[in-house]
Amino acid sequence: MRKRITYANVAATMALVFSMTGGALAAGHYLISSTKQISPKVLNKLKGNTGPTGATGATGAAGPAGKEGAAGKEGAPGKEGKEGKVGPNGLSVGYFSKLGTNVEAKSGSFVHVTKFAPSEEGKYLVSATLSLANVGPSPSFVQCRLALFFEEERIPPQTIAEGFLTVEKSTTGDLPLTNEHEYERADVEDSETVLECEATSPVVVEHQNTSMSAVLIDSLN
Repeated sequence: MRKRITYANVAATMALVFSMTGGALAAGHYLISSTKQISPKVLNKLKGNTGPTGATGATGAAGPAGKEGAAGKEGAPGKEGKEGKVGPNGLSVGYFSKLGTNVEAKSGSFVHVTKFAPSEEGKYLVSATLSLANVGPSPSFVQCRLALFFEEERIPPQTIAEGFLTVEKSTTGDLPLTNEHEYERADVEDSETVLECEATSPVVVEHQNTSMSAVLIDSLN
């Protein structure tokens, strides 16, 4: 049966076309493509709470060493320090003498070798080294001493240091003497220190290798 076009059919078809076209236009007009189209109040309500902090990541590899920096400026000089304490008096040689000729020591009495007299009071380190050559027919027992002799003969000599040595026949021996002695004013003015020797058999005190010295180690002034 052949359908006929009626007013109702035409009106229904046009109504359907208009409804579909209007929906497409509305959809295109109200499609959200940016947050700018949404009210800020609405956006704030859409935001959730901040999530928990994530785990710390692994430490990265160390970077290369940097270049050495430039040298700093020289600092200002420091303040001068306090003056130190005065040190103790050093040793000073007071006297020194040598023999001019060889001296022969024999039995019976001491023979004078050399002497010195201090010029000031104080404690001295008095020392001597004697080189002894036995020229006798047999071994010789030698006694040498440093002694303080006073101008007044009634005052006996005061021995400062003494030593003993046996020198074999035709040989040479060395005898050292040393000791400290404090010379007071009377000793300085009225005495002298003598080096002397005595031997049981003739012994020559050789001047080239014999010496005597006195070192002031403590002044009494």
